[in-house]
Amino acid sequence: GPTLDLGPYLVEFLAMALNPYPRAPGAELAQSAFPASDNEAQGSTDRGKDNPFHVLRHLNKGQAK
Repeated sequence: GPTLDLGPYLVEFLAMALNPYPRAPGAELAQSAFPASDNEAQGSTDRGKDNPFHVLRHLNKGQAK
């Protein structure tokens, strides 16, 4: 009769049980690999000055610059 190959199911089951982000006990994450921009470092709230998407705000109003 028909047979069922359990190998692929077992492999998938075990793969799902693995921790996707393993860390050694006591390990700590370092600071961000990307330094904060000048605006973030100074706490600036002027988001439009260096924002590359600033020009896209006009698209909501139907007018592009």
